[in-house]
Amino acid sequence: KRGQARGNVARLAALVSPSLNLSGTLSAEARLGGTPAAPTGTIRARGRGLRLDTAQGRALPAAELTAAADLAGDSVRINLRAAAGASHLSMTGRAGLATTAPVDLHAEGNLDLAEADPLLGAGERAAGRVTLTAAITGTPGQPQGTLRADAAGVRLLTGPAAGLPPAGLALHVALM
Repeated sequence: KRGQARGNVARLAALVSPSLNLSGTLSAEARLGGTPAAPTGTIRARGRGLRLDTAQGRALPAAELTAAADLAGDSVRINLRAAAGASHLSMTGRAGLATTAPVDLHAEGNLDLAEADPLLGAGERAAGRVTLTAAITGTPGQPQGTLRADAAGVRLLTGPAAGLPPAGLALHVALM
């Protein structure tokens, strides 16, 4: 079985929530086989120029998104990538389709805090970078792995806090 969809994100978003103001384009294709208990096939999706269609959202960099899922009966291999300006996030790996099936997922990302300036108060500006990494194994019922977030050079460039030195932060979580 094969299906394709292409369209304006605003029209697709209105199906979910009429008040959700999005712009950009989204395309998807699926080629499915197997059975409901053991599906096979591929699913591909791509988004271009994705953004909130609000004053703040239009000031943010537009996002690009690619997603791929390869179904193999009892598991799915995924490859997700998203980018907006200098920021990016990706996730790859394999996950079982049953709650007791093994998971092996890896994610990494890098966020440029200056790109979030439109979300701050009028005239406010920020600087810094946040790096994210994750490695998840085990099963959905008993996950194992690590999550890490490292922030460097974080500071406000305007307002009362502008004179403070840049800050750093390291967060490390172990799942056992």
